[in-house]
Amino acid sequence: MGRTRGAGRSVRAERTRAELVRAAARQFDRDGFEGASLLRISGEAQTSLGALTFHFASKAGLADEVQAQARAVVRALVAGVCARGAGPLESARLLTVGLAGLLERDERVRGAARLLRERAGQGPAWAAEWLAALRVQLELAALAGRLAARAGPGEVAALVQCLMVGVEAAVRGREGGVCPLPWARLWDLLERGIAAP
Repeated sequence: MGRTRGAGRSVRAERTRAELVRAAARQFDRDGFEGASLLRISGEAQTSLGALTFHFASKAGLADEVQAQARAVVRALVAGVCARGAGPLESARLLTVGLAGLLERDERVRGAARLLRERAGQGPAWAAEWLAALRVQLELAALAGRLAARAGPGEVAALVQCLMVGVEAAVRGREGGVCPLPWARLWDLLERGIAAP
């Protein structure tokens, strides 16, 4: 009986912690680190401030957890794309479109992207989780003759990095609902300019 009660408490505690992280990510995404409030985060998570401080000693600790979870989500995307074994240009496409989708759908990723700009030096930049894998795919595409001579892998990677900043701004700028921007279509347009004839 005691073991069942303890397991139930553990499940509730994990659920509360997860909802606090999601509520914090939404606050950081909307209001930034300075604008976010622990009281509003606990209210949005429908829990008490005491429960929040039980799980996280400070707003910085909560921000660190949002960033850690976002890094894990992005690393999982990168691993999934690399495991598919698609060609290098297709892998670069899958990675780019996947990242845009994460920025659109996952408040932890969006919140972490904003936090990393506002809290410089408080962890690796979110691009560090995917940029190296993208560069490798683009370098492989260049070696295979799939990139146009004028499109260096480093330049294309920098362009995708700028595109992700634009995606983040576009998604954050919309009010509610799913952003209707066709991320795959944007890659198709990009690929026309970088692919070898």
